[in-house]
Amino acid sequence: MNWAVIFSSKIFWVISTAFWIWMIVDCIMNEPDRFLWLWIIFILNSLGAFIYFAVRKMPVLRYGSMPVFIRFSRAGEIAQAQANVHNIGNPHHFIKLGELYLETKNYGKADIAFKTALEKEPDDIQALWGSAQVDMKKKEYISALSKLEKVLKNDPDYKYGDASLMRARALFELKETLKAKEQLQKHLNKWSPPEARYMMASILADEGNKKEAYDMLSSALQEMKGAPAYYRAKNRTWMWAIRLLMAKVKN
Repeated sequence: MNWAVIFSSKIFWVISTAFWIWMIVDCIMNEPDRFLWLWIIFILNSLGAFIYFAVRKMPVLRYGSMPVFIRFSRAGEIAQAQANVHNIGNPHHFIKLGELYLETKNYGKADIAFKTALEKEPDDIQALWGSAQVDMKKKEYISALSKLEKVLKNDPDYKYGDASLMRARALFELKETLKAKEQLQKHLNKWSPPEARYMMASILADEGNKKEAYDMLSSALQEMKGAPAYYRAKNRTWMWAIRLLMAKVKN
């Protein structure tokens, strides 16, 4: 009896079964056409799971979410930006380098680049925005707020509401509830991202307005289910958070 073959086949069976279950759960939680795809996955078993993964899952997976791959793919751009900083060194070039470091999740170097730009041009809105993003990643919310307030004073709709949402998030993290609620109300009058509705619903639930909070979360979840795949992938964390908060509020 070839024990190596038996052991290998069992390992393969465990892996394929785990993959099959993973695709079923993902389909139930995230796929608008879940009934069709569940039928395919159940009928074709592992092959169906692979087809679902290739057709529906792969397009929304971003290998770039892994820093090592992002940095490798942007290495040429980073090298050119570093050269521009060395040879010219004006605020614009430091900002561009900082943005590349931020995109490749090298927050320490991004912090230095944006701060250097701000030393040269303290009121540059792009440098303020970039530095505020780094502060948020480092959970330095008070520092982020001071920069975001300058950004929003210059342009209340900066980055199509991203700066407004980030200010709300900083206030929410600092437990400045009244200010966070005020900022979220302003934000939700123009935009309705799931994160903003999650934060607002959390505040409403803490205030005892559980029905209003539940309705807001339910609406956000329904909208996301009908949204394009890339948008659902981008906000997948918030979909899970919204479901958990809905269960908590309902009980």
